[in-house]
Amino acid sequence: MNLFVPNPEEVYTSQDLLWKKFESIFPVLMGLVTYTEAFKAYYLETLSEFYADNVQYMEIRALLPSVSLKVEIFIAIILRDHPLFAMDFGILTPE
Repeated sequence: MNLFVPNPEEVYTSQDLLWKKFESIFPVLMGLVTYTEAFKAYYLETLSEFYADNVQYMEIRALLPSVSLKVEIFIAIILRDHPLFAMDFGILTPE
């Protein structure tokens, strides 16, 4: 799932072709993003790494697909593991 080809000038002869290839990657990834356990593991690990790197502030803005994980529970898990991590979440879903 990448755009790399050994001969990009021949494969992507126009910006439109390159853009179509780029957009074709997202449906493949949606299954990973919308799978609740993968979503939870990815974001918990990502936030843990930010915490370990002593990140003082972060803002996450994303329109995420529906996942069966309540944001409040998700934040509680993070704060349980990292009580000094101050966060403010605004996660939007299509519902």
